Amino acid sequence: MKNIVEIEGLQKIYDMGEIRVHALRRVDLTIAEGEFTAIMGASGSGKSTLLNVLGCLDASTAGTYRLDGQQVNQNEEEELARHRRTKLGFVFQNFNLLNSSTSLENVELPMVYLGIPRRERHQRAMAALERVGLAERVGHMPWQLSGGQQQRVALARALVTRPRLLLADEPTGNLDSHTSEEVLGLLAELHRDDQLTVVLVTHDPDIAACTRRVVILHDGRIVYDKPGPNHGGPPIPHIRELAASLSAEQVPQADPAGQPTAQGGPAS
Repeated sequence: MKNIVEIEGLQKIYDMGEIRVHALRRVDLTIAEGEFTAIMGASGSGKSTLLNVLGCLDASTAGTYRLDGQQVNQNEEEELARHRRTKLGFVFQNFNLLNSSTSLENVELPMVYLGIPRRERHQRAMAALERVGLAERVGHMPWQLSGGQQQRVALARALVTRPRLLLADEPTGNLDSHTSEEVLGLLAELHRDDQLTVVLVTHDPDIAACTRRVVILHDGRIVYDKPGPNHGGPPIPHIRELAASLSAEQVPQADPAGQPTAQGGPAS
C-alpha cells in the first residue's frame, strides 16, 4: 500500500529569546493510503505543530517530509500553498465558514482558487453537500445552521477538491456529544467507503478509540503508536500518567549549540 505521509527525523525549533523551544524532536512517522489515524497529546506535546507541518501550514526546521511521494520543501511558501490547494483538506474546530456566504458558496470557494470553471464548481459543491447530508441546506447561511451542520459544510468544503489527505483539528471540539458522534461517524464512513486518508487531532480518548491507529506525542516525540481499541488495539493510556512516567525517565538535554532548551512547544 502506498504511503501518503513519510516523515524522517522531523524537527521544529522555535527561537524565543535566549531559549530554543523544541516543539518536535526527530519525529519519524509513516501514514499509509486509506489510514484513519488519531494524534493525541497533552498541551505543549507538539501535536498541533505536527499537524501544521503535515498540512504545509508551517515548515520544519530539519528532517524530511514527503507528501504523496513528493518532497515538501522546507522554505518555499509557494510550494507549500500548492500542496495545500491540491493535496490537502482541512477541517477545524471553529468551522471557519464565511458568514456572508451560503453553504454552497462556502464549499465552492476552494475551487475558485484552483481556477475550476463555475459550472463544474457548482456541480462538485452540490455533490459534496449531498455526500454529507446537506442537499437541502445549500442556500442557508452559516448562522442558519446548527453546529453539526456547519461542521458538515466545512467537511464538504474540505472534500470538494478531492484531497489525498484530510486533516481534522479537534473537529468535534465545539459540538455536543450526540452531534460529535454524528460527525465522527461521517468521517469513519468517508474513510471506509471512499478510502479517504484521515489524520485527526483530538484530546478525547473516546474519539481516538474509534480510529484505526492512535499516535501519542510527549515533549515533541512519538511515545505511543498502536491500533485503536475499537480495531484490536489495547486501551489508550491516560495521557497524564503516560507523560509522568516518561518525564521521570528523561534527563534535560542541551541542543547542539550548547544553548538551554525547553521541552514541548509554544502550542500543543
